[in-house]
Amino acid sequence: MFHMNADMGDPEWEKVGISEYRERIRRLMDSMKSCGLDIAVIPAGANFQYLAGYSYISMERLTVLIIKDGGCTLLVPGLMEDQVRENTWISDIVSWKDTENPYEAFRRLTDIGRNQKIGLDGSLTYSHYSRMFSPEEFTRTGIINDMISEFREIKSEKEMYLIGQAIRRSEKALEETIGSIGEGVSEQDIARQLEWNFIDAGLSGPAFSSIVAFGENCAKPHHEPGKRKLKHGDSIIIDFGGSYGGYSSDTTRTFAYGEPGGDFRNAYEAVAEAQILAMEAVSQQSKYKDLDLAARKLLREKGYGEMEIRLGHGLGIEVHEPPFLTTDNSGKVREGTVFTVEPGVYRYGKYGIRIEDTTFVKNGKCTSFNRLGKDYSLQKL
Repeated sequence: MFHMNADMGDPEWEKVGISEYRERIRRLMDSMKSCGLDIAVIPAGANFQYLAGYSYISMERLTVLIIKDGGCTLLVPGLMEDQVRENTWISDIVSWKDTENPYEAFRRLTDIGRNQKIGLDGSLTYSHYSRMFSPEEFTRTGIINDMISEFREIKSEKEMYLIGQAIRRSEKALEETIGSIGEGVSEQDIARQLEWNFIDAGLSGPAFSSIVAFGENCAKPHHEPGKRKLKHGDSIIIDFGGSYGGYSSDTTRTFAYGEPGGDFRNAYEAVAEAQILAMEAVSQQSKYKDLDLAARKLLREKGYGEMEIRLGHGLGIEVHEPPFLTTDNSGKVREGTVFTVEPGVYRYGKYGIRIEDTTFVKNGKCTSFNRLGKDYSLQKL
């Protein structure tokens, strides 16, 4: 059982251990061998972080993890070498200076031969790709994102702990923000206050730009906070998440400012019921599409038409990652997966309602990480 209830800041659980990173590399090497791949090349990003334990925005400078001949090497810009060495478990690090050609360094390290097959992370930009490989080598490259996603979908105990911490701390930040919500405050005001409170709660920062929407803006699922000011009778959607130990959280709560009308109350109850129904649809035989279809069917029967967006998405290093809870995902729900369950009703020009929890699957059951209440009253949070 993972230590979801461990105290905040338990040093024993603050980061993924070296043995776990080594096991990830070993599993990838085994999969590469079974697919006949000789080399894997992974640029800075989520998969790089999953395997190397650290990543950063490399911009135009080439940064890659190279897996070859049973070992792994990091090729990094010289100006980032110190930070990389401080944060990765990988000891074989080769740096290049701005006065050097990084693509020549890459080819020296890989010593690419005529018959080698190359697996690439698809996030590698074409501007890098076209200078790393010759046209003849293009035909021997393939994308390995699905291979790595297969591993990333199943979370370890340490990953579960870090996700749980990200959720607990972001919920604490929202609780600290609620007191700032009042008539005349703007969406931007609340978004800024919430993200400031993330830092006070011990998060490294927001996992994504917080969504704060009032009234008619709540009908836009990914609304960007603006100058719209809160007034009596508005619905409020706050979709928020923070980063902790390299892992993300994602939660949404909907509120009413003042006493809502019957249409809002009925829709809120339907969305809450749809979320419970979707989570209860998880079993050892269920498929991801079964969850989406269960929520979708209930809302349709309640008179709210078709749910306009998918039910949810996987979460971990990235806020959105596999598995995706869509009507066409026939994949079987896997033990140890983490995903959001976020049904919604959107009435354009009027209001919107979304209730989102991040959940995990254990022993064939779906359980929420979240502890935050789900009443639409601000006073009952």
